[in-house]
Amino acid sequence: MSGGLPQIRLEIEGMRHGIITALSKYHGEVEEAVAQELDHIMNTFDIGAVVRSTVPRELEKWVNSAVSWAISDVFRGVEVQAAIQEAIKNCLVEAAKREKDEDGKEAE
Repeated sequence: MSGGLPQIRLEIEGMRHGIITALSKYHGEVEEAVAQELDHIMNTFDIGAVVRSTVPRELEKWVNSAVSWAISDVFRGVEVQAAIQEAIKNCLVEAAKREKDEDGKEAE
């Protein structure tokens, strides 16, 4: 039923027109109220408190990130990777020797 849609649109357009008309009548009052509220907020706003609470938090985030990147860079280095691989190899060799020794003791 397409006849219902224009009726709904006319009601919405009527509401829209009424709101715009009402706002335009009180435009000066609304503008004055908004200006007063903005003045009040700007005059009572404590930027120092915001800076004191925000800067340490942001600084900690950035320092943590920079340290993480630096650590990652170190671990991506060839020497560190070689040292880690050597340590893993040594652990595996020692574990294999211990297992071999334990197997030899059990056989006795």
